[in-house]
Amino acid sequence: MVDEPVVLFDFGNTLADETWMTADLGVFPEWPDIYRRVVWPLASEWGLGRLTTADIAARLADEIGCETRVVLDHMIELYRNIRFYPRIMAAVRHRRDRGGRQALVTVNPADIAESLAPHGIPELFDLIVTSGQEGLDDKARLAVIAARRLGARLEQVILIDNIEANVASFQALGGRGYHFQSDEQFARDVHARRIPGFKHSDVEEV
Repeated sequence: MVDEPVVLFDFGNTLADETWMTADLGVFPEWPDIYRRVVWPLASEWGLGRLTTADIAARLADEIGCETRVVLDHMIELYRNIRFYPRIMAAVRHRRDRGGRQALVTVNPADIAESLAPHGIPELFDLIVTSGQEGLDDKARLAVIAARRLGARLEQVILIDNIEANVASFQALGGRGYHFQSDEQFARDVHARRIPGFKHSDVEEV
């Protein structure tokens, strides 16, 4: 009998459009440009937990000329406006409902779980492993950490990630992988039974 795979999901550009933090909500003029100019050079330090979200907000506030709290509130609003991909999120929920083991593995600050709580994301996973928690931005190694904490052998585990190199690196360590290219392609591949750990009914037509 083949063990039901443990599925590890990447977040940005796998479960959701990762451009949410550069969205223009009409609050700050030129927010997308300011965010890219200030934050992108610091993204690694933030993702590894060497800078906090409050540190990032303070730097953005200095650039904009407002209080840090105002920027933090704006960032919360941006998280509320994340666009999730419907088909893969349906699959996440269906697997969770039937007891499938799964984790979110992401290169993001440690507080992303709190930021995603209004969307009910933490409840969909057995655990969330972030680069900010581990001080490590190697996705394959983060996936190994997740597998170990779930008590799964690597050959039982499939990593779903939009970056093909991350998938290949995890496979080189003994795991399995699926290169996520689009929500529509994911649904087609589930229907065609090309992805271990999913059923045809996991993907709802949208």
